[in-house]
Amino acid sequence: MPEPTLALAVAALAVFIGAVVQGSVGFGVGLLAAPFLMWAVPDAMPGALIMLGGTMTLTTLATHGRWIDVRGLAWAMLGRLPGALAGAWLVVAVAGRTLGFFVGVAVVAMAGLQVTRWAVPLAPASLIGAGFVSGTTATMSGIGGPPLAMVYARQEGRVVRATLSAYFLLGSLISLATLAVVGQLHLTSLVTAATLLPALLLGAWASGRLVRWLDDGRTRAAILALAAASGLVLAITSLS
Repeated sequence: MPEPTLALAVAALAVFIGAVVQGSVGFGVGLLAAPFLMWAVPDAMPGALIMLGGTMTLTTLATHGRWIDVRGLAWAMLGRLPGALAGAWLVVAVAGRTLGFFVGVAVVAMAGLQVTRWAVPLAPASLIGAGFVSGTTATMSGIGGPPLAMVYARQEGRVVRATLSAYFLLGSLISLATLAVVGQLHLTSLVTAATLLPALLLGAWASGRLVRWLDDGRTRAAILALAAASGLVLAITSLS
């Protein structure tokens, strides 16, 4: 186990940077912070990250809520519940170190898909499928953004941010409820989320002031590369 003060500092920095990224591109807290939180506070995962991610959405909805694609959101939510059940089963079925491996692989895969900028048609079938995959990975690891982001890749930025935020908020509630039902939501998750909340809010505040300077090309690619590298390290170390 890492030294507690160092672990908390690393986790807070990861959450801060993730919040800055999510505030500008619509997702990022889970993708960037998951490997570091899995290393720093494994007993709090995935509950703590799901709580933080859900809280982050409120800051985005406060300014972009009117741009939600309500119809697309409804289709995506149809896939979210069965996906959450599948993710909860994985949390119960696999050991802690194995879960760390799965989280690492999920981060690498999701980051890779985003770097390719492969777009999926915006249609009911793809939205339901993305909702299922997102529900599974979000409940298992706290990472649920990339599958749905791929479907909305060709839409306006404000629509992407608003719809993803609404989806994350509703999805977080489903994932937390599902984890609670199967006995995998612990007090440690709540305490950790509360401890890291200031870093999240600071990142959300900073994103609003930095977004005009953030390059959605090189900066985004660099963040995704960092996320993939951290996921790879987590996957390898979980096997040792």
